[in-house]
Amino acid sequence: MIVIIGALIVAASVAGGFIMGGGRLGALVQLSEFVVICGAALGSLIIMSPRKVLIDLVKNALYTLKGTPYSRTAYTELFRVLYEIFSLGRRNGMIALEDHVANPEASSIFAKYPGFVRNEHAVELLCGGLRPIIDGKVKPEQLKLLLETELQTIE
Repeated sequence: MIVIIGALIVAASVAGGFIMGGGRLGALVQLSEFVVICGAALGSLIIMSPRKVLIDLVKNALYTLKGTPYSRTAYTELFRVLYEIFSLGRRNGMIALEDHVANPEASSIFAKYPGFVRNEHAVELLCGGLRPIIDGKVKPEQLKLLLETELQTIE
């Protein structure tokens, strides 16, 4: 939705500026100009881009029209998962999280939140961040640096 609003603002700005400059709006709407400009731009894009880039471009362009998959309920579910995981770790020690982190598909905590479990990247980031702490390889103070590095790798 935001992409459509942005496109409308761009079109209105171009048309408004052209009219303010003394131009006739009809002069902007020329089918032959549209064909030349868009055809040249599309042809240049195809010439310079590898096939994978073109496929990703089309997929991501369609993805922008769908909107974000993250809603208020998705964030609420994430915070509930984190609360339960951290509460269990605080009550019973970090070793109590080992079964949940090692096998999130069979976890009783994760089973309560199917929306979170469907997001494989989020589950992997959470479990991957907790594994070194449970194993004792990383101190909790070092977790921030570890997760920031992981996010940079994902980006």
